[in-house]
Amino acid sequence: HCFKKGRRATFEDAPEMELFLKGNELFKEDKFEDAIASYQEFLEKNPEIYQVHFSLGNCYKEMGNVEQALKEYQIVIEKTTGEESKDRKLKAKALAGIGETYLKKDDLDSAQNYLRQSLDLNPEDEILAYNVGEIYFSHQRLEEAIEYYILATVIKPDWSEPYYKLGLVYLNKADNANAIENFEKFLELEPDSEKSVNVKNIIKYLKKDGGF
Repeated sequence: HCFKKGRRATFEDAPEMELFLKGNELFKEDKFEDAIASYQEFLEKNPEIYQVHFSLGNCYKEMGNVEQALKEYQIVIEKTTGEESKDRKLKAKALAGIGETYLKKDDLDSAQNYLRQSLDLNPEDEILAYNVGEIYFSHQRLEEAIEYYILATVIKPDWSEPYYKLGLVYLNKADNANAIENFEKFLELEPDSEKSVNVKNIIKYLKKDGGF
């Protein structure tokens, strides 16, 4: 199977596409070694389709094979040199993958560095912004957590979860006014979930306790 001259290789052109799709299914089932075998077989037949290295990186990351995961993500970063939106997004995902891999090694500084680079490249990714907030919050870096949760709300104002987390962070800081404000915003967006009952109780307690 030949690719037309002057065109970049894409998944759509690829023979044996079912191998790649099979790899995706196996990955979803947590059968990472089998997924790797499928992806590698696909890659042997389509060596120019470097995007597969991202999928391989994800497998190795989930298996805890840090060194190999970093190697696969690095290939993606080296190959995605274009300024097209597709390239930028894939590069951002690979940078995030490296960040998450370093997290598995408990190397918070390196993780932050790569996750920030990823967000710089793809600033419209509210899930990534939220996940960076989660990392900071779990390490009690509250100011940074606030920054990234707020960024998630700016990118996607109608997503309730970052407001909930902002409420919790402000609670940790004993900043009751901001905690109430964010919890109330959460309730506007999600008035009837199981979590809402708990949030209503927190607000009630804070208003009583703080004289709001």
